[in-house]
Amino acid sequence: MGVQLNNKQENKVLVLIDGDHTAPVISKGLEKLRKKGKKIVAGLFVGGVEKIGDIKTLENRLGIPVEILKMDFPKVLQFLHEKHGSFNTIFDLSDHPILSPKDRMKIGVESLIRGYKYEGADFSFGPLELKENVLDKFSLGVIGTGKRTGKTAISAHIAKILKERGVEVCIVTMGRGGPKKPELIKGEEIEITPKFLVDLVKKGYHAASDCWEDALIAKVAIIACTRCGGGLAGKTFYDNVLEGAKMANSLPVDVVILEGSGTAMPPVKADKYVVVVSAWQPEYLISEHLSPIHIKISSLAIITGCEPPIASSKKLEKIVKKIKAIKPEIEVVKTVFRPVPLSDITGKKVFYAFTAPPEITKKNIDYLEKTFNCSVPYYTNQLANRLKLKNEIEKNIEKVDVLLTELKAAAVNIATTTALSFGKETVYAHNAPVFIDGTVESLDEAILSLIPKNRGIKDW
Repeated sequence: MGVQLNNKQENKVLVLIDGDHTAPVISKGLEKLRKKGKKIVAGLFVGGVEKIGDIKTLENRLGIPVEILKMDFPKVLQFLHEKHGSFNTIFDLSDHPILSPKDRMKIGVESLIRGYKYEGADFSFGPLELKENVLDKFSLGVIGTGKRTGKTAISAHIAKILKERGVEVCIVTMGRGGPKKPELIKGEEIEITPKFLVDLVKKGYHAASDCWEDALIAKVAIIACTRCGGGLAGKTFYDNVLEGAKMANSLPVDVVILEGSGTAMPPVKADKYVVVVSAWQPEYLISEHLSPIHIKISSLAIITGCEPPIASSKKLEKIVKKIKAIKPEIEVVKTVFRPVPLSDITGKKVFYAFTAPPEITKKNIDYLEKTFNCSVPYYTNQLANRLKLKNEIEKNIEKVDVLLTELKAAAVNIATTTALSFGKETVYAHNAPVFIDGTVESLDEAILSLIPKNRGIKDW
């Protein structure tokens, strides 16, 4: 994945052309590109016969070699690269209807994955620029097709199962509330209590950031990074992940998990990728625009939230088909999340705060009550709405023994702080993935199959 570029290649361009333009008009377009300092390596004819004759005549009139799009786009890119030399930009001089907007998005996906810019009259998409050879450890990227798909829960789960098998792991996070400079959190050494997290808030930290959730659940080393902005393909406007990833090289670990944020990807190339897809999100976030990039580069797709009423069996079937259409060889696993308290709540009356959709509230509450022998008379799914969250907790917290909350959104600065002010215990919950179905026998098997056997995994 990716094209190795140097300064001499930076202005070399492959041009997409069609037969709905006359040769003189195309020549004018090439002339304008050259005036901008671009060197035309070749033209790729993408269709249309209305205004041109044969390709040989077109080549002579344009003064550049022209190839015809006879194979799928990734193969033709490789062919052109080998036959006509390196280029770093694909410039689209074609137009609708020869290439529809959907066609152009597909071209954009394949171009950006391979490290090319994709540009046209009024658009410009930059390559992902995933930096290679940064880590000297095996790395596993955990990326997502949207916010709240469950990336952090999956990252923590992966770290836990590797740790149980004797593999030393660290997680590099890139939350929107991460630190200005990468920070090492020794999750295996520190005790992360409600008071500890509230004290972090007082020091100016976002104490419910992904890094603290990972440290609390997985109890492994965390390198906390941050990022700002996210493009259509997963690139950030600003992040400090490269600096953080380099810190992982000095740690005594076997595997580095590079955890994405929203649809943003860590800018460091991982050896393998897991993409987390939510069955609750709109389907266009999986298969349209530039979203397929996340699936294209991944070896395993974990679908979360695979349960009615939000995700019917019919919808799940459609999601799997969309994923497989993008990358037929990818393994697919269906899961649901279930809350697992990280401290004992046996016999206690619980106020439960979470971010899951209200449609599955009853299922999660029933699971808590039956599995952990507690009662959950009060709850809120407003963990991401500070004002509503505070009002609902203050209204009901005196009626319960304990606040149970996910470590997300306003879980610390509002939920925990409010519960402590009423003298109530706070317990955090892990959203544990539960295997439902898939192209492999289990979730853990699917994850372990991605890790090289020379990483010392026990009980393989």
